[in-house]
Formats: sequence, C-alpha cells, structure tokens
Amino acid sequence: MTTARLELVSFPLPEIALALSPNGRAHHMARHRAVKQVQQRIWAEARMQRLPDMHDGLVVIRPTWTFPITRRRDGDNLTAILKSTLDALVKGSWLVDDSSDHVRLEPPVVRVEHGVRSLVLEFETSEVPSVVVAHQPIGRGNADVST
Repeated sequence: MTTARLELVSFPLPEIALALSPNGRAHHMARHRAVKQVQQRIWAEARMQRLPDMHDGLVVIRPTWTFPITRRRDGDNLTAILKSTLDALVKGSWLVDDSSDHVRLEPPVVRVEHGVRSLVLEFETSEVPSVVVAHQPIGRGNADVST
C-alpha cells in the first residue's frame, strides 16, 4: 500500500470555481480557460511535490477542502472542480484513468479556517487489482441456454 498527498494552497480561485460550476453558466471559452488553469496548476504542483505515478491497483482519493468563510457549499460545485483536477492527473500520467475501475473518490471533507483556501488530495493505493474480470466460457454466448 502506498500513500501520497497533493496540497494545493489558494485553490481554486473564486473566478475559476465560478467558471467550472454547473450553476455558473460561463461562456464555453471561459470554461475552457478555467480547465486549462486547473490543469497547469495541478501539473506544476504534482511535479514540485513529487507526486508518484499510481498505475497499479485501486487508488482511493480523499479530498479535503478548506474555505475561508462559513457558508453552505453545494456538493455539485465541488465535484465539478474535482473532475477537472482528476482529468489533469490522468492527462499528466499520474493516474491511469479516473473511472471507477481505477479510482475510488471518497466524499469530500469541508473545513473552515479563516484566511485559508485550499484543496488537499490524499491518495492511497492498494495492491488489489483495480479491475476484476469475470471468467466466462468461450462459446456461443447466450445461445447455449435452452428455451
């Protein structure tokens, strides 16, 4: 079992969060720029923090958000930013794929700390194969089922 941690301070900037929010209704080019900014930030931080490649087994990801003010948070908005973050990790080859066959994303923890905005991703890899393939006999498929 391997563990790793990626800490993103001052992330996401409010304008990026608004552009990626499903409720934000941003222009498609503003959304594209926001996704690129997230991608570049993830790549830079992952390299600087020496995030290991996690290509073997199932990867469990525990996100922890820290916000500077107390208010109600919409889980869909947090998920939209996490989607861009995971896509950046896949595109940068730290993860094989972000499908449920390879990654299990745990529900995010939300904290409030005055003056702090951050996202911390904790990764835990297991040696358990990520995909279990059912063995079926080679043959005619369902054709040999009698009716």
